[in-house]
Amino acid sequence: MRRYIAFVVLLGLLLGVLVWVTSFVTEAQGLMNPLAWEEIYDLTIEHIQMVVVAEAIAIAIGVPLGILIALPQFRALSPPVLGFAGVGQSVPSLAVIAIMSPIFALLSLNSTGYWPVVVALIIYGLMPIIRNAFAGMSNVDPALIEAGRGMGMTQGQIIRQVQIPIAISVIVAGIRTSTTLNVGAATLGVLNGAGGLGEPILSGMATSTYLVTLQGGAAAAALAVIVDRLIGGVESWLTPKGLLVAQS
Repeated sequence: MRRYIAFVVLLGLLLGVLVWVTSFVTEAQGLMNPLAWEEIYDLTIEHIQMVVVAEAIAIAIGVPLGILIALPQFRALSPPVLGFAGVGQSVPSLAVIAIMSPIFALLSLNSTGYWPVVVALIIYGLMPIIRNAFAGMSNVDPALIEAGRGMGMTQGQIIRQVQIPIAISVIVAGIRTSTTLNVGAATLGVLNGAGGLGEPILSGMATSTYLVTLQGGAAAAALAVIVDRLIGGVESWLTPKGLLVAQS
């Protein structure tokens, strides 16, 4: 209940700031003028598209990889895999985005715009997903796995019917962390020409128009809060009822 109240208060504050700043919009066009609602909407859609595409690919890579390295026969791969993923997140997000441009240029691909930023977000968001998938699968009670074997279940059946259902809340928590981080990191995509809610933040800072910076920052922060809450709801919904009872 307290978390819900905190969410409502924080989101209300951010949306209130956004509405307040947008109320200063005038018919005159220019860098000094806050964005209209239509422009905020378009930039928000661009922002969401970047994050959704990056997270979908990161999940498709990170969850199976985290599950794989948690299996006994592949456990030796966990240190290098987790270490490699950790490097991607330990490097500042701006540096990851900047590194993608010359790499794309060397591959004779477009070094600016949408895809270099999406690839950077994939790399930046992999670590929480792989780490939580690995931790969730590794922390399943061995007695439950042995019970499954005693019932004649194959390893694949144990993974699908025992380990993943128990670990699913931890896996989704990693996705939640990764997505929330990437909502913030995606604001830096504007420096590579990818658009998104970083545009008003950058233009406001460049022109010392702090209302515009505040407008973009409030919109991006509100989006991060909403995404965090939505995935948190999915996490609670996917958690087995037995685990919820045990946690309570």
